[in-house]
Amino acid sequence: MELRNFEEFWPYYMGEHRNPVCRALHYIGTSAAITIVVTSVVTLNPLLLAAFPFVGYGFAWFAHFFVEKNKPASFKYPLWSFAADHKMLAYFVTGRMGAELERLEKGLLPEAIQEMMARSGGFNVPADYFRTSAMPAAVPGSPASAANRRRWPLYTAIAAVATTIGVVVVVLAKSGSGNAQPSTPSSSAAVVVAPPPSSAAAAPAPPPPVEMKACGLSVTPSDAVIQRGDQTLSNPVVFTIAAGTSTDLVVTRDGYEPQTITLNAGDSKQVKLKKVAPVAVPGGKYPNAQKPPAANPGARHACDPEDPFCK
Repeated sequence: MELRNFEEFWPYYMGEHRNPVCRALHYIGTSAAITIVVTSVVTLNPLLLAAFPFVGYGFAWFAHFFVEKNKPASFKYPLWSFAADHKMLAYFVTGRMGAELERLEKGLLPEAIQEMMARSGGFNVPADYFRTSAMPAAVPGSPASAANRRRWPLYTAIAAVATTIGVVVVVLAKSGSGNAQPSTPSSSAAVVVAPPPSSAAAAPAPPPPVEMKACGLSVTPSDAVIQRGDQTLSNPVVFTIAAGTSTDLVVTRDGYEPQTITLNAGDSKQVKLKKVAPVAVPGGKYPNAQKPPAANPGARHACDPEDPFCK
């Protein structure tokens, strides 16, 4: 029998979903699909819509193939089946699904047909419409006991809510981690500004002071030149160097032998340069035809007035 409109399709759809487990899986899939759409709109993430058909139809088709063991109505009537899935969920949430199934089992006109007739302006249903051979064989719509009949909607609702919450949490967690933006504090919120670190804490500790010690040098003759590296010093000279170190001074003067004096920190020295010895020339003559004065052991030699060590 070819169905002509949704009013005729609804009783057929109800007959294909008699098993309560099958309907429960439909509720879970439809609820999860609706949650995905809402989350996609709220988070402005259209990529989430790619999971919509897999979640929505995955539960439903599993229920048909392995629980109800029939062919999903969406294969032949995809649009009507999509609308009927949401209508069945609405009847379950409002508590009218049980009464709708009882009317179907008794061969009465389902309540949904009456609603659709009121909206469409009339719909004639043959008297034997629900007993036609095209309808699937009737199976118990719910367990015989009243206790089990009351538990199935509760179990289904719990499963649907848990699945929906799980999908929402996973989607929001992934969406939040991918699109996280640094939040800016509102103008009304109090902004706590940390005090700048003190300069004492930020600056490194200064090195310990270096101990300096004085050094002194006096050279005879007094016009001798004292050099420390490229620096020419006065005679006598006093300067300071770091404790535990030393320095070299070069002392020169024309007619005297140069000397290199090493002073340690804290040293003070007096140095007398040695004159350069005269060089003999051939014939026993001295330079400038002068002879060295004769030695007089008894005579007292004259002191150089600039020699501090002469007495």
